[in-house]
Amino acid sequence: MSLFQRHRLGWQTLGASPVSFAGGLTAVRASSLARRSFCCCGTAKVRSSKRHLGHKATNRMEQGKHIGPYLARECPAKKPQSGNSIDLELISKLPLKIGFVSIFGTKTTADFFWVGLFSELAMFPAGLGLGALFSLNILQNTNWADVAALRDGVLYTLPFSAVFFSLDVLPIQAVRELKRFTEIAVKRIFGKRNALETLLFCAAAGIGEEALFRGAIQGLMDQYVGIIPLSVAVSALAFGVAHSANAAYFALSAMAGAFFASQYELADHNLAAPSVTHCLYDWITILSIKYFSRYSDEPAKNDDQDQVQ
Repeated sequence: MSLFQRHRLGWQTLGASPVSFAGGLTAVRASSLARRSFCCCGTAKVRSSKRHLGHKATNRMEQGKHIGPYLARECPAKKPQSGNSIDLELISKLPLKIGFVSIFGTKTTADFFWVGLFSELAMFPAGLGLGALFSLNILQNTNWADVAALRDGVLYTLPFSAVFFSLDVLPIQAVRELKRFTEIAVKRIFGKRNALETLLFCAAAGIGEEALFRGAIQGLMDQYVGIIPLSVAVSALAFGVAHSANAAYFALSAMAGAFFASQYELADHNLAAPSVTHCLYDWITILSIKYFSRYSDEPAKNDDQDQVQ
């Protein structure tokens, strides 16, 4: 039995869909994957067509007349996607839970919400460890009781949110795909979560990511290079790479990273300020999508397939 067959058997026994973490937010159903792979295989197409015809077609014109509609019906043509496009149909089938099989054979499932929350929290000790590795205490200038820093964190959320919410009107396909991707992911992961649970998740993201990208990466650049614009650029690019679902997501995330990095410098390396802005922006975005977006969980209708049938 091959490695793929063993993994597939384990998932069927568990009753969950296999998950591939590409940026932490991509899932594929085994049955759908197998069906699409079959349809995309030229050998399988010809083999199926021959079985359908019963090896009785001898005239090439007649054979083509029968094979064409059969293949179109079984394997409908899909519109080509660019390399940077997001598979929205795939994301819309994102399971609410993911399954694990431990080395001892124990089967368990975990909710995507909690997996994501603890993944965000894990960035905080990662930032502490990276800084300590190079003799940097990333919290040395952080003061959560600094009223001015907390106030600035709240106030900076307003222009930051205004700029990024206004990008929705841009007639750019990649931005529209990103908006749709975000709507689907938010509905799937936060659909049944209340505002406080969502705030908890956003706080974990704000504190964890700022500790790693601003406290550790940008702090180390400031300490060992000392060129602030370069530190801001490196921190922003690292943040963009970590959020690169497509080209638009990378560009917008890098812009957000540059904003947080500049805020970190203006606050004299007080992580409280960018963490508050990061948390509040995520919270506002998720709640606005959850309560005001018109996205439906119903899969998009395949017009090409309907026409063939």
